[in-house]
Amino acid sequence: MRPYRGWKVALVGALLMALAGCAGYYDPQPSGELPPTTLPDNRLTARFFGVSTILLSDGRSAIMTDGFFSRPDFIKGITQPLQPDAGAIRWALGQGEVGGLEAVLVPHSHFDHALDSATVATATGATVVGSISTCRIVRAENLPQDRTRLVEGGEQFQFGSFKVGVFKAKHTPAPPFPIPALDDDVDPGFTVPARIFEYEQGGTYSFLVEHDGRTVLIHSSTNYVDGLYDGVRADVVFLGVALLARQGPAFAADYWEQVVKKTGAKLVIPVHWDDYTRPLDQRLKWFGWPDDLPADMAIVRDLADRSGVRVAFMPLFKPVDILAAAGIDPADRHTLPPPTVVRQPATCPF
Repeated sequence: MRPYRGWKVALVGALLMALAGCAGYYDPQPSGELPPTTLPDNRLTARFFGVSTILLSDGRSAIMTDGFFSRPDFIKGITQPLQPDAGAIRWALGQGEVGGLEAVLVPHSHFDHALDSATVATATGATVVGSISTCRIVRAENLPQDRTRLVEGGEQFQFGSFKVGVFKAKHTPAPPFPIPALDDDVDPGFTVPARIFEYEQGGTYSFLVEHDGRTVLIHSSTNYVDGLYDGVRADVVFLGVALLARQGPAFAADYWEQVVKKTGAKLVIPVHWDDYTRPLDQRLKWFGWPDDLPADMAIVRDLADRSGVRVAFMPLFKPVDILAAAGIDPADRHTLPPPTVVRQPATCPF
């Protein structure tokens, strides 16, 4: 096991608590919030559960990213080892009318993504898809090996009605001192409960989801890889915006170019902007220092206006017809080229 680094977490927690008043309550204006909808089976809908937990469903099959619902508060997070909050998870799944899931896709292994993944998979019958670090987390919680899939980038999966392509992405640039980056791999000896700092990044991924000839890109970390999405088409992008304004206008322009413009997206939905220490039965609030959602969104809106792309937030828990919101006729389908590289999916190696 790595040396104890709890002093860093305590320092960060104390600092963030002192600055908590700098955050503001969620207000989607002027981008607006997408209206809930009722669609017949076989039509694609999305639901949002905070941070970058997203459910895509057509009434027959469903997949989810992260499945993060416990959202431990600062005091608990810095003073106690973490474990999934079964009651919070049941409540959130009920609010979102989540039944069975085909897969839980984990973009990286920080606690605000991977903490609850195994518990959600157990409750819904899902397979967890993620890095070797995610594997170590979910296997520590006794998720069966045959309900795991290890990714390195380049894999393609079929989960019910959904085809999922995996891209090796980059995590949001390191936050300012004294917040630790936690950008190593999760320790092979990982056990649950575990401290916040034991949930290392372990590699970052994004997911391109194809459903009936339309595509949704879930890109939850605010960073880019040049050329990663060359030749990729996405109708809708769930775009990570955390710390975007801190990176400066040149970075933001390149980020938009590589993730939004190259994919031809018509609709961008911001994710990873809310305070993930507040329970989901409370009003969403943006995180505050070191982030600044109004500044992040001013940049996004400017780039969107110049690109002719719609930007809008998701409501909590409610189903949204994201293709209609993007102005897309569902009968108008892409002819999608096959991926140039496909790695064969494998289970976690232990």
